[in-house]
Amino acid sequence: MLSIEIIRKAITKATENGWNNALLWHVRGSDGSFLTTQAGSLDRARSIAKQHKDSSIEPEIDSRYPWEAMVYNHNFAKALWGEKWQSHLQEMVLAEDPIKYLEKCL
Repeated sequence: MLSIEIIRKAITKATENGWNNALLWHVRGSDGSFLTTQAGSLDRARSIAKQHKDSSIEPEIDSRYPWEAMVYNHNFAKALWGEKWQSHLQEMVLAEDPIKYLEKCL
C-alpha cells in the first residue's frame, strides 16, 4: 500500500472513532470520477456516497498540514488506537518507518 493510502485509511479510522477535524471528504464514482466534496462530516459524505452505486470516499490530505503533525497528535492517536494510544504512539515515534508501523496497526 502507498504511504498516502495508509494515511487516508488512518484518517478514516480515527474519524470513525470520533476524531473531529475540519477535513474535506471527496466522493468518487465507481469509475474514479469526482462527484462532490463534503467539508468536515464523514457521515454526510457517506450519505452522498450511498446515492451512487459503488462510489468511494477518501479524505483530502492538505499539503500545508504535514502528515507528521496529524499522526503524532494526541487526539488523533486516541481516536485511532483507543486506550493503548500512548504505547502505539511511542512505538511509532521510535519506528524506523512510522508509516509502515501505522500500516501494521490498521
